[in-house]
Amino acid sequence: MLKNTRTKLAYFVLQKKAKTIVRNKTFHNFDSAKSAGIIFDATFQNKYLATKAFMGYLANKGIDVNALGYVAEKSNMGYFPFQKDTQYFSLDTLDILEKPISQDVDNFIERKFDILINLCTDELYPIQYIIAMSKAKFKISKKFNLNFSDFMLDIQGSTTIEDFIAQIKHYISALSKS
Repeated sequence: MLKNTRTKLAYFVLQKKAKTIVRNKTFHNFDSAKSAGIIFDATFQNKYLATKAFMGYLANKGIDVNALGYVAEKSNMGYFPFQKDTQYFSLDTLDILEKPISQDVDNFIERKFDILINLCTDELYPIQYIIAMSKAKFKISKKFNLNFSDFMLDIQGSTTIEDFIAQIKHYISALSKS
């Protein structure tokens, strides 16, 4: 019950804070974007591997890609190979209201990506915080109860990360910039 109350309070504070964020909202598809940020849940290997493959897909389109992975336990962060384009944060870096306290997270939020893609298929407050506070021009995510994105995919029921990425590729590629 305490965690539920704390999460409700965190979302209340976040909604107020998100209204103060100034950003240049601009639609981008995979043809017009020059940079992309990806947020993903790295807790499970299949999600990590699917994200890396998607990053490769975007890089092949000439998009500069940077990723931020969420790991449930800090001790698991050592299992990921070093890559200059990917940073990680964990539960251990959250404050009492589950706000990520990390220079890597702060740097990611401040980057003005053309596209920010949330690959998390579960609603996690630390991820929602990053999406809400991001200065990205065009934000994409799965539809949740409370959203801070510009483009939301309403995927009913449980879906795999691979299916979610396929939906993102389909819809964003089909949208025209004109």
